[in-house]
Amino acid sequence: MSDPSTSIRIPNSEFRNPSKIQLVVFDLGGVLVRIHYSWAEACAAHGIPQPQAIHDEWSIEQLRDAGVLYETGQINYETFLERARGITDLQDRQVRKAFEHWLIEPFPEVHVFVEQLAGVIHTACLSNTNARHWELMHDDSHASLPMQHLTHRVASHLVGSMKPNVGIYEHLESACGLPANALLFFDDKAENVAAAKQRGWQAERIDPTRDTVPQMREHLVRHGVL
Repeated sequence: MSDPSTSIRIPNSEFRNPSKIQLVVFDLGGVLVRIHYSWAEACAAHGIPQPQAIHDEWSIEQLRDAGVLYETGQINYETFLERARGITDLQDRQVRKAFEHWLIEPFPEVHVFVEQLAGVIHTACLSNTNARHWELMHDDSHASLPMQHLTHRVASHLVGSMKPNVGIYEHLESACGLPANALLFFDDKAENVAAAKQRGWQAERIDPTRDTVPQMREHLVRHGVL
């Protein structure tokens, strides 16, 4: 795992890139890896009983609050699981299975695409995620991603800030030392794309209901990277 605070500075001359873009930044969930978007969806996909709590607005909000605490590094995995069990009344093994398989699988062609792109331009990730999902995406798992090809790896649980808050964007800007308009960012959420654009980044929304690599390739061509 890479500590984003120790990321290397990017030399401007390393690649022969005619575009003004010098760093391509990926969100992870919904861009590089397929994910579920609710507890009900995750439980249904894995044959886990669906208690009323995961359909109740108050309980959903409580689960969301616990998730934010975990994704900003304020609580650990066991504390998060304990809170999720208390809210849902699911068994520990059921909560773990639903949560760890919230990450479904990499989108088609992601491994080859990221590796090839890393030979053309520096790449990074900027993700709202948590320690357990981060581990799964780095390990040889059902959700393994080509993280070794990313120059910078910035995650909310490591820096204590979540998109669309400015802190996490500022962290990557500080780490890479590039002008804002040299960054091209892909994210599946409109509010995160909007926040990047407000900082002067180039940013494009990716539709997670379709294969994502062709969408990114199209944007990269349009921005002159490919």
